Amino acid sequence: MQRVSRTIPAFALAATTLLAAAVASASGVAPVLAIGEITLVLGKAEVKRAGGAVVPATVGLPVHVNDLIETNARGHVHVHFVDDALVSVRPQSRLEILRYDYDPARPAESAVKMNLIEGETHAISGEAAKAARQNYRMNTPIAAIGVRGTDYTVTASREAVTAIVNEGAIVVAPFSSGCSADTLGPCNQGAVELNGYSRELLALSADAAGVRSTLLPLGPVEGRAAELQTAPSPEPQATAKQAEGQQLYNDTVSTRTVNTKLASSSESAKAPAAPTPLAPTPVPVTPAPPPVPEFTPPVAVPATTLASQGQLVWGRWTENNLANERISVSYDVARQDGRSVSVGNTVYALFRASGSETVFKPTLGVLQFSLQKAQALYSTAGRTDLMGVSGGKLQLDFEQALFSTTLQLSHEALGNYQFATSGRIYSGGVFHANNETQAMAGALSYDNKEAGYFFERTLPGGTISGITLWNRAP
Repeated sequence: MQRVSRTIPAFALAATTLLAAAVASASGVAPVLAIGEITLVLGKAEVKRAGGAVVPATVGLPVHVNDLIETNARGHVHVHFVDDALVSVRPQSRLEILRYDYDPARPAESAVKMNLIEGETHAISGEAAKAARQNYRMNTPIAAIGVRGTDYTVTASREAVTAIVNEGAIVVAPFSSGCSADTLGPCNQGAVELNGYSRELLALSADAAGVRSTLLPLGPVEGRAAELQTAPSPEPQATAKQAEGQQLYNDTVSTRTVNTKLASSSESAKAPAAPTPLAPTPVPVTPAPPPVPEFTPPVAVPATTLASQGQLVWGRWTENNLANERISVSYDVARQDGRSVSVGNTVYALFRASGSETVFKPTLGVLQFSLQKAQALYSTAGRTDLMGVSGGKLQLDFEQALFSTTLQLSHEALGNYQFATSGRIYSGGVFHANNETQAMAGALSYDNKEAGYFFERTLPGGTISGITLWNRAP
């Protein structure tokens, strides 16, 4: 079986695949054609074949139609398809490849269909989607996604779907009598178009009443958008396939080396004998400094407690990767008592109790906030760890419509790290500051006593992200 490689043009691979099919047909054996191959594996992942076989995901493994790619909590898989499409299957996800028809001689007749059962994927369209976008479909449990030559990220669960477009555009529509999961291409009924210039997050949620969609302004695309395009050079001993995968992945490990010099026992033996010491002079005992406050709870705060403590509550769009969750609740809990979304990203949404936006006026002056709770994560090479959070500051200046904030973070791979940013305050008590390496947005409660924001920043060796809750200082 010919393997896909970036050193082999897509048309050559397709031609080889068609030749293999012809040979197999002539021999009376039903062909099983490769429509791509795995180019990067981090953590644990597996591929479930149509016939029931389950094989570990490995670099170079061919991918076929009807394969189901599954990753565990720290698993991460990249797939390079025959038309040069790229798909990243992120941790704790399940992606099923339902159809992949591509002939380089007739690209307009292509058809691609995938099903994100749960989790998160980042996809960059190949020649098939570009030439026949009317035949491209990414299904999720509650909505269909069509593309217009696109680079996008989507998360999915049975109750919610979120999407961000990095380049191009997507069309998202909830399943209905006019939008079937069995068809190809974008749906028109109830559809929302999202493009890379809109700088918005599209969130859909489903309950007994139906599917609701919300567009949230977030600024530039997410910090991890380049993961399929740029990366540092691979290690010399890496295989050609692993090197290809590394070129598509930028969440590499950042290490910190500590050198400790110890005197050897032989050196100690050569040292002259020390004279008999005099009786030590008593030294006053200096009291130990007070412990540095830690704003991340050691265990998850009960949902009922978080939901009843204030006006602002962090809700999760999906229930994946809960090991590091400390100050968030499920989507259903967050939206209780009339709370609605103010800001959010593909993982979290800040739910706010109802009120009037007319309270956010310049007459509020300058408001100072004290950090109450925070949850920060450092992600690198498919692994995500909690960071220490020892303090922070947040100021909202309504006279000038400006805000500024700092967070004191720490991690064994980074040492001490300060997240700091500033930007404008917008209508509705929303504030955000975004650039090519950062996405950050927050909101103030309607009673002006609480604030919260999420943050995400791409570093050379990984990504830091998190959510915060603040109370107004006396």
